[in-house]
Amino acid sequence: MNIIMYIIIPVIAAIIVGIIMSRIFRDEEKKDKGFVLLYHKLTYRRRVLRTLWNIPIILLLYLVIYWIGDLNSNENTTIGII
Repeated sequence: MNIIMYIIIPVIAAIIVGIIMSRIFRDEEKKDKGFVLLYHKLTYRRRVLRTLWNIPIILLLYLVIYWIGDLNSNENTTIGII
């Protein structure tokens, strides 16, 4: 199985779960202080902060995949776009 299939299937699953979770927590009260595991229970301000903290981690993971993985240029471009 191609390495891209190991990436595309989890991304599609994450999108589906994200849509379901946003529907479930649509009318719930959002939390602005303290630890919250679920992204959809956060206020918009906390979502932005969590996203900004995750950018360096995602870039580091991309670099690890680039260095360790034996991928061609099309696969590297696809992973970078995702």
